[in-house]
Amino acid sequence: MLSLLSAPADVQTSIFNLLSLQNIARLRQVCRKMNADISADKQLWVRLLCSVMESLGRTLVPYSRYLENADTRHIEAWIRSSLELERSYATSSTLRSWTIQETFSITWVKLLRGRWCLIAMSNSTESRLRLFELSIANGFSLRAETFLPGPVINGLVEDGCKHIHMAISIRTRNSFIRVLSVGACSDGFLFRSLAEIRGASHVQLLHGPLVGFSVYEGDDSYPRVANWYTGKIMTLFPKRYEPLPSVLAQVPSPLTARYNADGTFDPTHEICRAMTVWNRYFVVVFDAAVHIYLKPDLGDSYLQTSPALLLSILPLGSQSFNPVKSAYFTQRDIGETCKKLSDRSSPFPPLHIIIHTFKGTLSAATISFDSDAPNMCSAFSLVYHPHLTQEEIGGNSIRAACVSLSSSSVYAASLMVNCESSFLSSQIVLTALHLPSDQHDIKVSAQMHKFLGSCSAVSAQELPVLHLVQCIDFDDARGVLLLGSSIGEVSCTLFSGYESIYPESLLDDLPPLAESDIPYLDNYPEPIPVDMISYLSHEVLLEEGEEAPQEVVDEALLLWSGPDVNIAGWSNDWSRFKYLANWMMPPPVWGLAQPKLQEGATGSHYVRTCLRNLGDIVPVLYKESCHDILIFRAGQRLFILYGSYEEETVYINALRLPVDQIFNAHRVQEALESTFQRSNLHGRLSDEVLDLYERLAEIAFRIGRFMERTGRGKLVGAVSNAWSDSEWTNLWLEIQWYEIREGIKY
Repeated sequence: MLSLLSAPADVQTSIFNLLSLQNIARLRQVCRKMNADISADKQLWVRLLCSVMESLGRTLVPYSRYLENADTRHIEAWIRSSLELERSYATSSTLRSWTIQETFSITWVKLLRGRWCLIAMSNSTESRLRLFELSIANGFSLRAETFLPGPVINGLVEDGCKHIHMAISIRTRNSFIRVLSVGACSDGFLFRSLAEIRGASHVQLLHGPLVGFSVYEGDDSYPRVANWYTGKIMTLFPKRYEPLPSVLAQVPSPLTARYNADGTFDPTHEICRAMTVWNRYFVVVFDAAVHIYLKPDLGDSYLQTSPALLLSILPLGSQSFNPVKSAYFTQRDIGETCKKLSDRSSPFPPLHIIIHTFKGTLSAATISFDSDAPNMCSAFSLVYHPHLTQEEIGGNSIRAACVSLSSSSVYAASLMVNCESSFLSSQIVLTALHLPSDQHDIKVSAQMHKFLGSCSAVSAQELPVLHLVQCIDFDDARGVLLLGSSIGEVSCTLFSGYESIYPESLLDDLPPLAESDIPYLDNYPEPIPVDMISYLSHEVLLEEGEEAPQEVVDEALLLWSGPDVNIAGWSNDWSRFKYLANWMMPPPVWGLAQPKLQEGATGSHYVRTCLRNLGDIVPVLYKESCHDILIFRAGQRLFILYGSYEEETVYINALRLPVDQIFNAHRVQEALESTFQRSNLHGRLSDEVLDLYERLAEIAFRIGRFMERTGRGKLVGAVSNAWSDSEWTNLWLEIQWYEIREGIKY
């Protein structure tokens, strides 16, 4: 009689393929031969891998070996690790955590292949970018570092298997984006500078030779894309432009005003929050809409003055939609689960966008392409998925202050804050993402509101001070969570399941630095002077109320300078401006550690908080009889600010006036009359307007000051994260009483 043990291999495989993973596990326990036959059946394990990954909605570790080069032992370990990690995320079961303390503010962190991490840190005199290796045995091990001329604002990394490139935005007197590579060399590991894009900042895209960014020469009106290899730059205008003979002679350049199709001036201030390449298109997320452009060839023949062709504008949510703060893209194709071995892969899979709003909500959107549409402009459609219900993450007062999309786009890691708590109790939360893979799944997800799923909180025992966490990165495929704080704390948490993968089944070594025909820029292995904005160099003095040094004033006025004004009652003689110091504060560069971050309720910081812009705030004119009334420029838009600084009631409204008409007395008067007839854009600064980051920073600053002045030590995560809610409440009451006794106002 023929038994399963004596059956031919192809018969065994056919039978095994009918069984679930649980039944296969039981069958392996029958005897050694059965276990050996199952363990050697690679076809079976590939099927089980695809089944498990699809049921979990996961993909393979991006840096794993290709299936044709992996043996059954490796594939089984991938399955076991995926199941263990899924349980770990649901129960917050961690394997190991480390925390290191730096003397710098941590401004950017990024995980590489689950084994390495990039950490950018800086203060007013020094800026570094470091490469660490992570291991269970040794924790953080420094492998390479390079010194920079200024703080890193943000950055993106592209892992191209044979190379790792990064684009980082560096804040100096003249900000720029630097493109670097990192890899192995004969002496260990090295950073290599490849190119710089001068005047650019806030990088939003890194795709091969293309770098997209939100700000250029201090102007955030239009995002741009540069080819760092050729130096060519193109502009992405946020509206379709219909040239009108009476108004526009040609498609406007970045320095001309923006008009509607009927010829009226458009004062809308839209800012690029995220950007990606999707097939042959650029997809750009603005404050309340997604714009799709045809991706041109930025080769040597490209004309730098030509704009990209805008194909479609897709609104996000309703008119009351809260503006986007950050967005993250992912394409989830079922075929990716098994390296395109599945027959369900799509030639043009939908593009998913995870959206983090300024109000702290999380939502999602999906963009699809219909190849049967009558024209290109109508081929794109967007389905908006309502934000995660607050009840699912702890109540209506819970908000996300900081968000990061995981490496395989299955989870979002975020810093969640309870806004009803007087001390803003915080926790790191992992949110599962149920990403649809085809049109039917997209419609079902939208109808059932199941795009964003279950949440679980990570134990804060070994984390930094959560109030000051400003950088998050999460590799859910390997089980690594990396956090950085504004006071120099960096923590790495490994989840249970991290150790289940065999190291030899992964391609997690850094690639060797390849030779290139591009001339390399200077690399700085030793400290170099930072090219810091004068205001930031003297910020401590300014915080203590001292008069601004002349070099700080001169540097600010250089940006504000303009032609002489001949408008009755208005002036741009800034030497006589009463509130000069309030308008010299540049954008924060150290995040939550920035001095005076909470004290800038007037002037430039107030404007940035209200308009949520990324570029420069440039005062243009002030009312001679009342310095509380001021016209300023943000990008290519003009605004007027008026009210009372003393009463902390200040209003902002848009001027319907092109920038190049600001010194035309008649046009200015018309614009002012029209402006005051309309309602205000922004009123009194309130907790609804304040960014969660700033409120968290205020709480942490007050706690840290109280602890140091009362001899209780320094505020660190190992101490603050161990406090219970009742201990937090008692401490907060004690701090408030202390501030009353000392005459400290907040």
